[in-house]
Amino acid sequence: MQSTTENNTFSDQNTLYLDTLRERNPLLIEFSAELHRRNELPVGTYVLDLEAHKNNARAMSDEAGRNGIKLYYMSKQIARNPLVTQSVINEGFHGVVAVEPQEIRSLVRYRIRIGHVGHLVNIPENEIDYVLKYAKPEVITVFNYEKARMISQRAERLGVTQDLLVRPMSPSDTLYPYMEGGVPEEDAVKLMRRIDKLPNVKVTGVTSFPCMLFDLKTGKPVFMPNIDTLGRVSKQASDSGIEITQVNTPPMCISKTVELYAKKGATHLEPGLGMTGMSPWQIYEPKIHPEIPAGVYVTEVSHFFKEYAYVYGGGFAYIEVFELAYDGKSYIPDPSKLKMKALVGQTPRELMQNPVDAEHYRGLIDYHARLYNSTAAKELHVGDTVVYGFRAQMFVTRAQVAVVSGIRENDPKLVGIFDQANNLIDRYGHLLGEEKTIELLRKYSK
Repeated sequence: MQSTTENNTFSDQNTLYLDTLRERNPLLIEFSAELHRRNELPVGTYVLDLEAHKNNARAMSDEAGRNGIKLYYMSKQIARNPLVTQSVINEGFHGVVAVEPQEIRSLVRYRIRIGHVGHLVNIPENEIDYVLKYAKPEVITVFNYEKARMISQRAERLGVTQDLLVRPMSPSDTLYPYMEGGVPEEDAVKLMRRIDKLPNVKVTGVTSFPCMLFDLKTGKPVFMPNIDTLGRVSKQASDSGIEITQVNTPPMCISKTVELYAKKGATHLEPGLGMTGMSPWQIYEPKIHPEIPAGVYVTEVSHFFKEYAYVYGGGFAYIEVFELAYDGKSYIPDPSKLKMKALVGQTPRELMQNPVDAEHYRGLIDYHARLYNSTAAKELHVGDTVVYGFRAQMFVTRAQVAVVSGIRENDPKLVGIFDQANNLIDRYGHLLGEEKTIELLRKYSK
């Protein structure tokens, strides 16, 4: 017999997220629509609820504290927004994960503490000096000896010592395409010893990805073989005299998985989409999780063609398909089988009562996305506001990111709008400057 989760799985991931938004954070939807109607928000804008992110960060931080886990925030999914990122860190996180050089630079200029760099993308050679001098991360992941030697040379010249993580791999591990990298398990300890002979660097831990996924059949999280690889290598390293202080194990890092990870020997987790309430377990069983859905996407109807209503694009280029498992093995669903919905209307109240079936975007350039016009409960019009809820990697889109505050207190306000380079901008994209952003950080990220 198939589980309820399995029956629901492929078609309605993003629909369920929107349903949860309507139930647990409806004022975010309504205020986002109101901002668009008042011409304070351009089309193609993600809207993030600042207090909801703080709530979610506290829930994770409290659970991490009870289990002796340290947290780094994976902020790329929210386009590395400095206001939300700093607010999350202030709730007890030990810094932010910076996946790429662009991310490091965009966070350092706002004085945001960096915890981990290099995990999925090793640092390019000519960026190492900048990272060591300005980002000053707790740890850097290296895939090979050559990268460790480059970091050693620059650390020695700068007079600093840098802790490193190694990424071991076994043949049974799950690796995503174009994210491969690391050292074979049988060579990992040998590499660690070799690196530790270099000046000004020290291996202090291991990491892998993905260590846990959401299992479609059971409706629960399941560990991938990667985490057992980390356990074996950590033990071998410790037995050989190497002090391992960090076992870093993303993804699926939410409050309900912290204890599971701790029992497997994890020491550091990297919450990302879970901070916005977009992790699959949060979506399929929303009532058991303390995290609140905290992000929407706002656009408007542009025109009609055949059976479709076309809406303006900009944020659809990467609607993420869940990293899932089935019978303990990794599985990526076919996007063409996935369904979505959007809320459409000329007022926030009308919009909340008018869900419309939406096509899961899978085109080339998202100039537009499409709604199935015939499924609307109320007639659609050119200029109608459209609010989506879906699991997004905001940093790979060209959408703006707006931050709102006061939703919980029923005193909502637009704090700021940011472009894709993390520049604070006005409604029309004019730059407002880094100092203005830092002022907002002081005011809202307490």
